[in-house]
Amino acid sequence: MTPPNPCPWAERLDCAVTVCDTQGVVVYQNVRSREVNGDVRGRSLIPCHNGRSQQIIRRLLSEGGKNVYTIQKRGVRKLIYQTVWHTGEEIPVSGVGPDRTAFSPTEQFRAATASADTHDVCAIRSGQANPVAGVEAAGPNAHTPSRGPIGGLVEFSFEIPEEMPHYIRG
Repeated sequence: MTPPNPCPWAERLDCAVTVCDTQGVVVYQNVRSREVNGDVRGRSLIPCHNGRSQQIIRRLLSEGGKNVYTIQKRGVRKLIYQTVWHTGEEIPVSGVGPDRTAFSPTEQFRAATASADTHDVCAIRSGQANPVAGVEAAGPNAHTPSRGPIGGLVEFSFEIPEEMPHYIRG
Protein backbone atom coordinates (compact mmCIF):
# COMPACT_ATOMS: atom_id res chain seq x y z
CA MET A 1 0.00 0.00 0.00
CA THR A 2 1.22 3.52 -0.79
CA PRO A 3 1.72 5.81 2.22
CA PRO A 4 -0.05 9.19 2.22
CA ASN A 5 1.84 11.94 0.44
CA PRO A 6 2.34 14.89 2.81
CA CYS A 7 4.28 16.80 0.11
CA PRO A 8 2.45 16.42 -3.22
CA TRP A 9 4.12 19.59 -4.54
CA ALA A 10 7.56 17.95 -4.18
CA GLU A 11 6.79 14.63 -5.84
CA ARG A 12 8.07 15.46 -9.33
CA LEU A 13 10.63 18.19 -8.54
CA ASP A 14 13.90 17.87 -10.42
CA CYS A 15 15.79 17.39 -7.15
CA ALA A 16 15.77 14.85 -4.35
CA VAL A 17 13.60 15.76 -1.33
CA THR A 18 13.90 13.67 1.83
CA VAL A 19 12.01 14.45 5.05
CA CYS A 20 12.55 12.88 8.47
CA ASP A 21 10.92 13.31 11.86
CA THR A 22 12.67 14.28 15.10
CA GLN A 23 13.88 10.70 15.58
CA GLY A 24 15.57 10.68 12.16
CA VAL A 25 12.95 8.33 10.70
CA VAL A 26 12.31 9.09 7.02
CA VAL A 27 8.65 10.02 6.64
CA TYR A 28 8.77 11.21 3.02
CA GLN A 29 10.88 10.83 -0.11
CA ASN A 30 9.96 12.20 -3.49
CA VAL A 31 10.50 10.17 -6.68
CA ARG A 32 14.04 11.49 -7.22
CA SER A 33 15.09 10.74 -3.63
CA ARG A 34 13.83 7.15 -3.97
CA GLU A 35 15.70 6.79 -7.28
CA VAL A 36 18.97 8.03 -5.75
CA ASN A 37 18.77 6.56 -2.23
CA GLY A 38 16.36 3.65 -2.57
CA ASP A 39 13.08 3.59 -0.67
CA VAL A 40 14.12 4.18 2.95
CA ARG A 41 10.78 5.48 4.24
CA GLY A 42 10.10 4.22 7.75
CA ARG A 43 13.81 3.72 8.50
CA SER A 44 16.19 5.90 10.49
CA LEU A 45 18.65 7.87 8.41
CA ILE A 46 21.02 8.36 11.37
CA PRO A 47 22.83 4.97 11.17
CA CYS A 48 23.47 5.59 7.45
CA HIS A 49 25.78 8.50 8.29
CA ASN A 50 29.26 8.75 9.78
CA GLY A 51 29.80 10.09 13.31
CA ARG A 52 30.41 13.69 12.22
CA SER A 53 27.24 13.74 10.12
CA GLN A 54 25.25 12.14 12.96
CA GLN A 55 26.38 15.00 15.24
CA ILE A 56 25.24 17.57 12.68
CA ILE A 57 21.85 15.86 12.30
CA ARG A 58 21.36 15.73 16.08
CA ARG A 59 22.40 19.37 16.47
CA LEU A 60 19.98 20.50 13.76
CA LEU A 61 17.13 18.48 15.27
CA SER A 62 17.91 19.88 18.71
CA GLU A 63 18.73 23.51 17.99
CA GLY A 64 17.35 24.22 14.52
CA GLY A 65 19.29 25.89 11.76
CA LYS A 66 20.61 24.62 8.45
CA ASN A 67 23.53 22.74 6.95
CA VAL A 68 24.45 23.67 3.37
CA TYR A 69 27.34 22.28 1.32
CA THR A 70 28.33 20.94 -2.09
CA ILE A 71 29.59 17.47 -2.96
CA GLN A 72 30.75 15.57 -5.99
CA LYS A 73 29.69 11.95 -6.25
CA ARG A 74 30.29 9.73 -9.29
CA GLY A 75 31.19 12.82 -11.31
CA VAL A 76 27.96 14.66 -10.45
CA ARG A 77 28.15 17.90 -8.47
CA LYS A 78 25.36 18.52 -5.97
CA LEU A 79 24.21 21.26 -3.65
CA ILE A 80 22.84 19.78 -0.41
CA TYR A 81 20.53 21.99 1.65
CA GLN A 82 19.37 20.57 4.98
CA THR A 83 17.09 22.52 7.31
CA VAL A 84 14.56 21.83 10.03
CA TRP A 85 10.84 22.02 9.49
CA HIS A 86 8.54 23.16 12.27
CA THR A 87 5.14 22.00 13.37
CA GLY A 88 2.75 24.91 13.71
CA GLU A 89 -0.54 25.45 15.42
CA GLU A 90 -2.17 23.55 12.58
CA ILE A 91 -0.42 21.93 9.63
CA PRO A 92 -2.53 20.05 7.10
CA VAL A 93 -1.27 16.50 6.78
CA SER A 94 -2.65 13.18 5.72
CA GLY A 95 -3.31 10.61 8.41
CA VAL A 96 -5.81 10.51 11.24
CA GLY A 97 -7.15 7.64 13.23
CA PRO A 98 -10.80 6.60 13.25
CA ASP A 99 -11.29 8.67 16.42
CA ARG A 100 -9.92 11.78 14.58
CA THR A 101 -6.70 11.78 16.67
CA ALA A 102 -3.81 13.34 14.76
CA PHE A 103 -0.80 11.11 14.18
CA SER A 104 2.82 12.23 14.31
CA PRO A 105 4.61 11.98 10.93
CA THR A 106 6.13 8.62 11.92
CA GLU A 107 2.76 7.33 13.09
CA GLN A 108 1.25 8.53 9.80
CA PHE A 109 3.76 6.46 7.87
CA ARG A 110 3.14 3.37 10.02
CA ALA A 111 -0.63 3.81 9.79
CA ALA A 112 -0.48 4.32 6.04
CA THR A 113 1.45 1.14 5.51
CA ALA A 114 -0.84 -0.81 7.85
CA SER A 115 -4.35 0.25 6.88
CA ALA A 116 -6.05 2.04 4.02
CA ASP A 117 -8.84 3.23 6.32
CA THR A 118 -6.78 5.73 8.31
CA HIS A 119 -6.31 8.46 5.68
CA ASP A 120 -7.91 11.84 5.96
CA VAL A 121 -6.92 15.48 6.18
CA CYS A 122 -6.11 16.59 9.70
CA ALA A 123 -3.87 18.93 11.66
CA ILE A 124 -0.89 18.26 13.87
CA ARG A 125 -1.10 20.39 16.99
CA SER A 126 2.05 22.01 18.30
CA GLY A 127 3.82 20.12 21.03
CA GLN A 128 3.76 16.72 19.34
CA ALA A 129 7.40 16.75 18.26
CA ASN A 130 9.45 14.02 19.90
CA PRO A 131 12.88 14.60 21.44
CA VAL A 132 15.91 13.34 19.55
CA ALA A 133 17.62 10.28 20.95
CA GLY A 134 20.93 11.28 22.45
CA VAL A 135 20.08 14.97 22.77
CA GLU A 136 19.75 16.08 26.37
CA ALA A 137 17.94 19.40 26.00
CA ALA A 138 16.43 21.38 23.19
CA GLY A 139 18.39 24.42 22.09
CA PRO A 140 17.18 28.01 21.90
CA ASN A 141 15.61 27.60 18.45
CA ALA A 142 13.87 24.30 19.15
CA HIS A 143 10.54 26.02 19.76
CA THR A 144 9.60 29.55 18.94
CA PRO A 145 6.13 31.08 19.11
CA SER A 146 6.29 32.05 15.45
CA ARG A 147 7.49 28.68 14.21
CA GLY A 148 6.38 25.99 16.66
CA PRO A 149 8.47 23.02 17.72
CA ILE A 150 10.92 21.33 15.39
CA GLY A 151 9.15 18.57 13.48
CA GLY A 152 12.22 17.10 11.77
CA LEU A 153 14.63 17.73 8.91
CA VAL A 154 14.17 18.22 5.19
CA GLU A 155 17.01 17.74 2.73
CA PHE A 156 17.02 19.09 -0.81
CA SER A 157 19.70 17.66 -3.10
CA PHE A 158 20.15 19.60 -6.35
CA GLU A 159 22.43 18.59 -9.21
CA ILE A 160 24.52 21.62 -10.16
CA PRO A 161 26.67 22.33 -13.23
CA GLU A 162 30.48 22.50 -13.11
CA GLU A 163 30.31 26.21 -13.93
CA MET A 164 27.49 28.14 -12.35
CA PRO A 165 26.77 31.86 -12.67
CA HIS A 166 26.66 33.96 -9.52
CA TYR A 167 24.70 37.22 -9.54
CA ILE A 168 24.78 40.04 -7.04
CA ARG A 169 21.44 41.79 -6.77
CA GLY A 170 20.08 44.77 -4.89
